[in-house]
Formats: sequence, C-alpha cells, structure tokens
Amino acid sequence: LRAAEYSDDSSIEIAYISVLKIGNILAETKTRNHNAINSILQAISLMPGRKEGYFLLSKLYREMESWQESYTFCSIGLALQSHPLSPLSGDVGYYGEQCLLYEKYITAWRIGRKDESLQTLFNLASNYPLDEERAAQVMADLEKFNK
Repeated sequence: LRAAEYSDDSSIEIAYISVLKIGNILAETKTRNHNAINSILQAISLMPGRKEGYFLLSKLYREMESWQESYTFCSIGLALQSHPLSPLSGDVGYYGEQCLLYEKYITAWRIGRKDESLQTLFNLASNYPLDEERAAQVMADLEKFNK
C-alpha cells in the first residue's frame, strides 16, 4: 500500500496495478475482505477513470453476496466513458467490458432487476467473447431462461 502513497505521476500506473494485485491477493484469502476492499478503493482513487478497480470491487462484493454494492460498482464502471485506454502493463484480471457486464447480469437479478439482468445476459452472450468459466455460466443461464 505504500506504493500508492509514494507514487508520483510517472509511476501512478505501477502503483495502481500494485494496489489492485494486493487487493486480489487479500480477496483470495476470503478472510481479509475488508483489507481487500480498502486496497481496491485506494487503487480507484489513484486512477478513477479506469474500469479495472470497479470490476474487481464488484466481483469481490458479489463473492461476499453483497448484491447491491456489487451492482453499484459494476454500474459505475460501465458508466465510465469508453474512450480507448491503453492496456495496463500488468494483469489484474480484467479483460474488457464483458467482465463488468457479467457482474451486472448476476447482481441485477439478485436485487430484483430481472428485465435488466436478462437484457444484459442476452447482450453478453451475443456480443462479447467470454472465458470458459463465464461462457459456461452464461450458457447455463440462457438455457434456464429459454425453457
């Protein structure tokens, strides 16, 4: 976390990536979610115009079954201007807008926004490449809704 405190404008992206990775590591423990949330929030404060932090926070809240918080942060991430940003120099687990849409379709359903969830699910299935795990979940849910 000190990386963020000591970063200057020339190293802000390195600090951003570092703090997001710290948040990911803490989230994996499942016992330090408060610390993980704080790390990701600190990263967002460094580069609020990037979507990665909002995605990671949404994902963590979903895993904690904090549905409204998850929905809120994926919605903020999706609302950010979609002007092309250069890819980060490090992998933090965000591979594009489909990551945020995946969180949105799940959490919208959980907070009672069925129509929005289904619309997002169909959009995701039709228009975005998905990794194997997300693709399987999306296809399974599509089958459920088409019965």
